[in-house]
Amino acid sequence: MPRNKIQHGELELFPYTIQDGIPSMSDSYIMALYDIMEAQHQLRWVFFSGGVGNRKEFRDYIKSAGKFANLMQSRPPFWVIVDHDTLNPHGHILLTDCKAKSAYIHFCFFRCNDKARYTAKFFKEILNIMNYDVLLGFTPATNVRINKFADSVPGLARATMIPNAAWDNEKKESVDAVLYYFLR
Repeated sequence: MPRNKIQHGELELFPYTIQDGIPSMSDSYIMALYDIMEAQHQLRWVFFSGGVGNRKEFRDYIKSAGKFANLMQSRPPFWVIVDHDTLNPHGHILLTDCKAKSAYIHFCFFRCNDKARYTAKFFKEILNIMNYDVLLGFTPATNVRINKFADSVPGLARATMIPNAAWDNEKKESVDAVLYYFLR
């Protein structure tokens, strides 16, 4: 993994990029991130509405997002949070629906991550690098743990609860979603 990083304390943020046809992360590394989410029972919440069903689909999704980013002036949409010394992953951040000055943010922190206090710093860095004014995020209201975490992140503000705005693919029903935003 290349060392073009953003560092806060013991953690670093690495973007997935493709330069001269060479990806910054191997297929096996990307699929290992899926395996961690699966082992920690996080897939239901990360892919709440469905869409990614296995490690190869996750790899393909991330790689297609990386190719799109190269067309969009090197604005990488996928970032991995790693330990500075060991490079062990602590989570990842994915940007979707990228517009001129905004994007939706999806994040997953692995249970080994006791340094989530850096979350706001990483969000701020991504806003600056990407030249966005705001990051938006939806979380299912039924995911109490992530909403409690999101409410504790400095600068990540809860905007409102939207009835039936999230699809629960496991239960095959619409559920309420919480809308968050993070300003530059």
